[in-house]
Formats: sequence, C-alpha cells, structure tokens
Amino acid sequence: MPAAKSSLATDAPPGTGDRRGRDHAPARARARLAGALCALATALAALPGLAQEYQLAGPLPARDLTAYHLTRLEMVPAQSSSALGNGWNLEVDLTHANTFVKSPGVLDQLKRRGGRKPFSAQDAQAVLAIRGDVSYLDGELGLLAPTLRYKLDERRSLFLVWPLYYFTGGIFDSTIEGFHHAFGLGNGDRQFVARNEFRVVYRVGREQVVQLGAPPSGLSDPILGIRCRLLPPGSRWDLIVELAARVALRRRGGLSTGGSDLGLQLALHRTFGRQGRQALYLDWSEVHLGGPLPDRRLDRNSMPAYVAGYEIGLTHQTSVVVQAYMSPSVFRHSAVATLAQNRYELLAGVRSRRGPLTWHLVLVENIIHLENTPDVGAQIGLGWRFGNR
Repeated sequence: MPAAKSSLATDAPPGTGDRRGRDHAPARARARLAGALCALATALAALPGLAQEYQLAGPLPARDLTAYHLTRLEMVPAQSSSALGNGWNLEVDLTHANTFVKSPGVLDQLKRRGGRKPFSAQDAQAVLAIRGDVSYLDGELGLLAPTLRYKLDERRSLFLVWPLYYFTGGIFDSTIEGFHHAFGLGNGDRQFVARNEFRVVYRVGREQVVQLGAPPSGLSDPILGIRCRLLPPGSRWDLIVELAARVALRRRGGLSTGGSDLGLQLALHRTFGRQGRQALYLDWSEVHLGGPLPDRRLDRNSMPAYVAGYEIGLTHQTSVVVQAYMSPSVFRHSAVATLAQNRYELLAGVRSRRGPLTWHLVLVENIIHLENTPDVGAQIGLGWRFGNR
C-alpha cells in the first residue's frame, strides 16, 4: 500500500507556515505599541493638574485712583466664580499710584518761575489768581483694601471692604523720570517742580481745594455688597451681578464725601480653549453718587465704568491678565478740558495660586488722556480661601 501523506504536506507547501508567522509579527508589534501609548496617556491624565480645567480667577481687582473721585464708590471687576472657596475668603490689595497733572494755565505759571523749584504757598495763590477752573496735583497716594467674603452657596456670596487711604510726597518721581529719559519719552513737564512733594490746588465751579503737604491717612467708609451667579455651575459661560453700597460713617473730608453711594455691576465671563486655558471678561457698572455734591452744575450724580479683559493660563497655577478700563470723568463739563475727558487705563498683571493662597501683581498705565488719571500705578494682592485647603 502506498504510504499515507502527512497533513503538513497536504495543507501548504514547504515554508508557508513560517512566512505567515512573519506576516503577523508587525501587526502584533503595532498592537503592543498602541496599548503602551494608551496606558501612558491614561497614566498622564491621572497625574494632578494635567487633566483638570484651568482655574482662572477673573479680571484684575484694581480700581481707578483718580484723586477727584478717590473716596467715591467704584465697583471692582467681579472675580470668576471658581476663585471663591467655600465659606470665608480674605483678600488684601495694596495699590499705589504716582500722579502729576496740571491744567494749561498752571503749566504756564510753573514755566514762568523757571527751573526746578518747590511749589510754595505763593505759587498756590498765583494759580488761584488764574481765571476759571484750574487743576494741579503732584504726589502719590495709596489704597489698602482688605475684603472679607462669605460664600453662602454655589450662587450667592456676601462681601465687606473697608478701605484705608494714605498720601505721600512719594519716592518714585526720580524713577519715573529716569525711565522716561532712558526710552526717550517726554518728561511730562516734571522738571519745573521739586521731586517728592504732595501738592493739590484745584478750583472747579464752586469747589476749591488747596492742600500743601500730605493730608492724614486713615480708614474711609465701609463697602457692603452681595454677589449672585445667574448661570448654573459647570458652564463655560458665567453671568454675575453684584450690588454694593458705600455707607457714609465719616463726615465730609479727605477720607469721605459724607454721602453714601450705591453701585450695580454686571459681569459676563467666558472661558475657552483646551481645559479652559483662556478667558474673556466684560464688566459694566453704574454707581449712583449719594450725599452732597460739591457743585450740582458740574458733578455727575451717576458714574458708569467699562472693563474688558483677557486671561491665559501659563500653567494650571499661574496666569497672565491684560485688561482695559474706561469711565467718564466725575465732572460733566469744565473750563479745563482735561478734567472732563474720559478716563482710560491699561492694566497688565500676573497671578498665581498655591493651594488656598493666591497672589497677584498688577501694573497700571494711563493712556490716551494723560492729565486726568494717575500717570502710573502698581498693585500687589494676596488672597486666602479658608474653606478650600
């Protein structure tokens, strides 16, 4: 009988099985590589900070420090809802501004004196002898604003601000002049007065103020407020309304107007980008100025303000914010055109968070109209969230 053929001989010609094994090897390698990459991506996503959303804190909490408007209520741009911890939150912001503004008649008077000289009482009388409105302010002023917030729930919170103002002849005049000289910028006519003085001489309508030397520092009127979030949590859109009142506890003077103010603010925030890395902020506010107005013919009884800002996260803990501010002058009209012009400021800052602690540093620059707001300012702030350690 003929020998039986083996199954291998009948299934495939010699060498075919080895080639099939070699053909499946690249597929198995690709599968192993895909599995490894998937495992690596899962491990990376599980690391702290890599998969979570950026917790951007919102616009820079800086207000305008125009001297003629200083003791009035001004709504500080609303924070992002994610910036508030449960329960109690404490924020302390220190803002310092250098101001040198003068109306055309005052500048002519300074030039006639010739050279860099201190501004004396005789100079103040010469300025007041100028017909019509006059304005001269040279000095530095600061605001320390401790803010205590209590978050009631995911939508509502209460806050209390008790600002403290201080005034000084300053220490930054030479620094500012040196900076202007180094970059070939104009000196703003600072060369006609002595450095580091505090001088205020202005007359607008029926009101007249003469202050030669820094006035006493101290607490101003407290500000009470409530904040409400109008959109549900979890959305990249946030709509916030704030209502605040500056309650007059002091008599009219350098630290208070003697009247209570009431303010309303509406803020629209939108985060976008991967993991919410970027955000846009729009804030509108309106403040009704209560109490006695120095001159009802000239002074506004309500003050709107507009803020637009952009924030981008450099890391999950640190971000950069740029924002613009615009508000009309407290004076409706004046013989000094600069006093009635809109106020424009550009702000830039960096913010960082480490656990319950948040800090930020802000620089403020006067733009467009240079004779109605502080020339330059800076703010440093600290925040502590007691409910989220």
